[in-house]
Order: sequence, then structure tokens, then C-alpha cells
Amino acid sequence: MATELEIVNMGLLRAGVEPITALTEDTVRARAANAAWPIARRQVLRSHPWNCATRKRNLAAAYSFQAVNSHRPVWEYAYSYRLPTDYLRMLEVDTDPDWRIEIAPTDRTLVGTTYDASYPERQTSTTGRITVTTAGAHSLTSGDYVYLPDATESDLEGYISEIEVLGATSFALLDFPSDEWVTDGSDSATSSFYEVVFSRALVTDLGPRAKVTYLFDQTDAEVFDPSLAYALALRLACDVVEKLTANAQKRQLLLQEYNVALQEAMIDDGEEQSAPKFEDDTWITSRY
Repeated sequence: MATELEIVNMGLLRAGVEPITALTEDTVRARAANAAWPIARRQVLRSHPWNCATRKRNLAAAYSFQAVNSHRPVWEYAYSYRLPTDYLRMLEVDTDPDWRIEIAPTDRTLVGTTYDASYPERQTSTTGRITVTTAGAHSLTSGDYVYLPDATESDLEGYISEIEVLGATSFALLDFPSDEWVTDGSDSATSSFYEVVFSRALVTDLGPRAKVTYLFDQTDAEVFDPSLAYALALRLACDVVEKLTANAQKRQLLLQEYNVALQEAMIDDGEEQSAPKFEDDTWITSRY
């Protein structure tokens, strides 16, 4: 099978320029190819469920919205799962048809200690400011937070209130979106306070684990089928030809050639597996 350098050089040749001896070569051609190759490869690999770029994995839930004292999400799913680092596109999620890829909580970062204001005897209140008279007794220091679970949550319509510790006994009232902050669920007067980390994730109602099939960024060029390797070379040629030749018309011709080669590669790839099985629709079976 072709190496990465061979695929890149085929792309350069189709663009009408000389090949390179190494991807690390200090030439305009090599720099252009190096810049275009990773994006071109991912774009092509994501376009079809290639056999050489399909992977199965059992993902552990990174975040549960049903945890005790956890914030409630504004969306309908119960669990989020971090996407694999080599993820390109989701193909199948277990047996659950209801899933989505979106920006969701996937981790939490410890911010500081919280003081639960459900213990009103431990604080005094003034206009626009709250002073906790026993901050030291509860291990509160500058940078910690006071969590007010019952303060004005209904008035804030989904927001919760926190108080940032400005000094040993001085606090300033802050309001933060309720889906960005969470406590550790402790029932004691002091507990840990976290900022929720958001990233692109899979969300479902499956449970603690989800079996998935996805396309990944296959970087081992030697596993590419010859027809796929040629399609990748043409995709690269499309992306570098204007930079290297200033010929926009040639790019249009290469795009046409690439689309044909891509379709041929998809057909070749599909022939290396059994035909998919489809269940009869109830509209069909109801006639018998």
C-alpha cells in the first residue's frame, strides 16, 4: 500500500508541480502539502464509513445530570460522554436511536470551598453585601465561594447565587448560570465547589456506558485501499494547486476528477463487506 509521502507526491504531481523527498523538506511545496494534508485527510475520511477508519468503543459517561445536588440541564439527555481524541464522525450509538453530538458538560474543575447558606445563624446580611461572621471556622479563604441553594433561585429563573470570598469575612454576591457550577453534594456546612467544563460530547439517556461505532482519524496511510489513496491525493491536489500554480481553472478540473475518484473508492470500500440487513417496515408487514 502507499505511504503518506507517496500519496502527497501523487497529489503534487496531479497539481502539476515536482514531488518532494520528505514531508519535512524546507520548500514551498512541502510546506503547502504539510498544511493541507491533515485537513484534507480528515475531510475525506469523514465523508464515508470507510472500513479502514471505523472503530468501536465502549464509552464511560463523563457526566451525569442525575447526580445528587447536580445542576439540572436545559436539554433532555441524562448523560454525556467525552468523544475519543481521534473522533471524526459518529456512526452508531448502541441500540438507542435518540442521541446527539453537542457542547455539553464533560468534566469539572475544583474552584474552592463552599459555605452552605442554609445555616443562617452563621451569617449576617447587609444591603448588597453578605458578611459571614465565622468564615475562619469553616475554612473559607479568599477565592472560595458561598453557595446559596435557596436564596433567589426562582427569582433568577434557573440561575443560582454564589458569594465570592473577597477576604476573611467579606463577600460579594455573584450570579452565575446554573449549568456552569455544581457542588459535590455534601450535606455539611462546607463542601467543594466546582466549575463545570464544557466540550463537544455525545449525549444520550443510555446510562453509565455507551457502545459506539465511529469514524476516526486514521493516520496510518499504508492501510488505505489504493482507490482511497488516489482520492486522497486528488483532494490534496485541489487544496494546494492554486497556492503552487496560481491556476484556478486547474483546481476546478481537479475537483471534478476528485469527485469521480471518491465515488469509485466508496464503491470499492462497500464491496469489502456483507450487504446491510434491513428490517421490514410495519407498513410492509401489515399487509400479510
